[in-house]
Amino acid sequence: MTAIIPVADTEIVRATSTDDVLAQLAVFLRINVSAGDASENTIKAYQLHIGQFALWCWDSGIDPGQASELDLARYRRHLVTEDYERSTIAVKLSAVRRFFEAAIWHGLRADNPAEGLKPPRQHTARRDKLLERYLSRDAVLALLDAPPLGTIAGVRDRAMMGLMYYHGLRVSEVCHLSLDDLHRDVEPPSLHIVKAKGGKDRVVLLVEKSLSRLDLWLEVRSQVVSQSSASAVFLSLSNNSQGEPIKAPGARWAVQRWLKETTLYRAGFGPHVLRHCHGSHALAQGADLYVLSVEMGHASTDTTGVYLHVVDAVRQNPAGFL
Repeated sequence: MTAIIPVADTEIVRATSTDDVLAQLAVFLRINVSAGDASENTIKAYQLHIGQFALWCWDSGIDPGQASELDLARYRRHLVTEDYERSTIAVKLSAVRRFFEAAIWHGLRADNPAEGLKPPRQHTARRDKLLERYLSRDAVLALLDAPPLGTIAGVRDRAMMGLMYYHGLRVSEVCHLSLDDLHRDVEPPSLHIVKAKGGKDRVVLLVEKSLSRLDLWLEVRSQVVSQSSASAVFLSLSNNSQGEPIKAPGARWAVQRWLKETTLYRAGFGPHVLRHCHGSHALAQGADLYVLSVEMGHASTDTTGVYLHVVDAVRQNPAGFL
């Protein structure tokens, strides 16, 4: 793939290396995505999706930079046949649109063939998708207590899942927590979530149920901490990365392990199930919608409001009246 990058009024540089092109794309994303404040995670995600698009193009005999609207429609069809969820397809197509925006920005082409390309229609309502990932409060509490206290991994996983359920933290937010973000000795104790999704900071007030789990982990954390992870709250315990800051795949694997151990696992289940249950259970117990929306870091109460539909569906299940 060839990218044209303006470096002066009278000079251009051609870069044929895929790595170079992705590096140039990162510059574009930092300046043009999320109001110029795109996080490293966002940039890496875009690069991953665009890299997958490029591989599909090359396998199909297409120059990614010269792809047409018809090529893009075929790529969308490919994603559908690969059984990606609509939301995932939407993210991947958004990344491809950004790729061609960057191409225009760098002077590679004058049009964006992905402009207006939409994901397939959603045949399952968001409420129903959340219902598929709904667990009762008793089931979640059994999951939270599944990791054994007699192992370091068990203590860590109890603490991570406690933050995901009791406070609705995303898996990425749990993985990025620093000891500096933890304000344990103030009243009330709190966590400072820095540059979460959308680049927003927020403060989460800890409760005894989550704090006690966190304290147990901090007591044993020193047994595995390394110099490179001195400030990270949660650490990897795998053989090839022990003591390093835990990454999202590792945290996701840990949660799925206990979902399977408790026979709660179903296809698509992972850490986000705990966040969904946090929203649904909190509203069911009378939490204020706006306060919950702020705590979960949602852009608006409209996003949080879908949990009300989940709560109503569970409460008003017609079978319960028979």
